[in-house]
Amino acid sequence: MFTNFLPISQKLKRYVSSFTVSQKEGVYPVKYKAYPNLGNCVAFFNQTKIQIRLDEISFSKDEKMYPEIIILGRLTSPTLVTYNNPVEEISINFTPCGINYFFKVPFSKLAGQSHQLLTEAKWTNFAFTRFQNFQRTELQYWKHLCCQT
Repeated sequence: MFTNFLPISQKLKRYVSSFTVSQKEGVYPVKYKAYPNLGNCVAFFNQTKIQIRLDEISFSKDEKMYPEIIILGRLTSPTLVTYNNPVEEISINFTPCGINYFFKVPFSKLAGQSHQLLTEAKWTNFAFTRFQNFQRTELQYWKHLCCQT
């Protein structure tokens, strides 16, 4: 369902623990519980309907949707994550304090909840350009960036 890539840059390793790119293989729906942890994540989705509730997030393919971004803060309780069908997703998984390096706004203001949409323009533009021609060759981009799977 996902391919993980580890950064090879020593500088990047201080801030990013891994990159995750979705795969279309697998049996759907996929459900799992995400448990409290110290890391956080910025996940980019294309053509995906995202439903966010207090202790649940679900993702469904929807070709009418534009790229959206969710930011996962520090989970304080178990959260049910459901992928109803394959979706296009690229996630950046940060080390415990690594996300602070990439945002001027304090993390507590970006991610006041354990999971929410991120509406910062530069990140939305990044998502749009990444997904404009999203194909499986995108994996080659991440392999070039990271080199460790």
